[in-house]
Amino acid sequence: MCHPESSSSVEKVFVDYGVLTFQKDPDKVNLMYRKKTCRTIIEAHKQNRLTGDFLKNISNSPFGRALLYIDLAKRNGQYFTLKGDGLLLTEMDKIRTDDDFEKVARLILRKEQMKQAQISSIITALEFLERQKSPSEHPVGSAPRYWQSERTKKKYERLGHYETIERICSVDPRVATNILNRGGTQAGFADFGAFFDTYYKTGVKGGQDWVETFSFLSWCTDSSTFLSASPGELDNLNWSKSKVSRTTRHQKYLLRFTDEGSLRISSPQDRAALGNSGNTEIIDMNIDPEKFREMSGCSHIEYCPSNVFVASNVPVSRENFESVVLEILQSLSPMKDSQGAFYYPDFRFLVASTLGLSLKSVDRILAYIIQTGSDVGRRLWFFPAFGKVPSRDRPDQQLMDVVLKPFDSITLNY
Repeated sequence: MCHPESSSSVEKVFVDYGVLTFQKDPDKVNLMYRKKTCRTIIEAHKQNRLTGDFLKNISNSPFGRALLYIDLAKRNGQYFTLKGDGLLLTEMDKIRTDDDFEKVARLILRKEQMKQAQISSIITALEFLERQKSPSEHPVGSAPRYWQSERTKKKYERLGHYETIERICSVDPRVATNILNRGGTQAGFADFGAFFDTYYKTGVKGGQDWVETFSFLSWCTDSSTFLSASPGELDNLNWSKSKVSRTTRHQKYLLRFTDEGSLRISSPQDRAALGNSGNTEIIDMNIDPEKFREMSGCSHIEYCPSNVFVASNVPVSRENFESVVLEILQSLSPMKDSQGAFYYPDFRFLVASTLGLSLKSVDRILAYIIQTGSDVGRRLWFFPAFGKVPSRDRPDQQLMDVVLKPFDSITLNY
């Protein structure tokens, strides 16, 4: 049973250990999901330049080896291909969204959870953490911002620290970095712009430069058990206010494509039906019944709906978005400066993590609100205060084109 009521009802505990996380084979464990290489593949495909030499180079790249391992690419002797049933370029055409990188991220998630389930484990860990506290109150790691090389004696910036995720998911720092890092030369799966995002907040602590790493869900993600819960049941769960709001929004979104009964998953067939609901992906952490029989000798295992997680790219209403923007700008947040203004990247992170959006989505929605001349848009004041914004935190060009002047801070005019 998945949820015993007492220890006396437990005779044995079975663990699906999967692939050993800490082994050092980069092809099997340290899979590198590189957006830059992915962009090269997509551009070559659109321009009909998938030559033998090009594909050979891709097959020898870290991203190409990752695609091979999770079966989104195939090699037959010297022949390497990304087209065909179940392979990357063919499967991308079956996903209805305009964002090519989102398509790739969704395909990686589907395939990877059948091999290693490291990305899916991290997504479910982030969902568990956001039940406890708002993501802005729970950095997943922190450390000195710079480290010094013993060999060169030079200082280097290191922003991504994921100790909490490493501990919960039993992954080593390389795996966490390859999945959660955003921006820069070490950008990982998060750079594809789906499921989760990462923000690095820098400052001074104890007299030295310090960085806190915040990884948070940018898609609404919930266990199927709670998607079928009533509003009253959600309110009694002692979750953070923002988590309850996101789960409620997620329920309403899914009900646009299915009925309430379909939200109650009790079998793999129910799971498959729900996976066709809008921009949605399913993460099933239930153990394979065949594998369980081999391990335990038991002939039956109950299918547990709490082990099925639903991740959806849920749109946010203008009213909801503007309400959260005003609430944050009028709050007594410790991230505000002495004049009551926010460093814009801090503000954007608070909005994104509260609503379950990507950082880029916040920029683009703000640009739309300003362009359309709403009252909230007219009240927003963007201005320069700190100097140059690091490239990793630079606002989307769409917002910069609307504001029409350099800025790094935001507050309300009145």
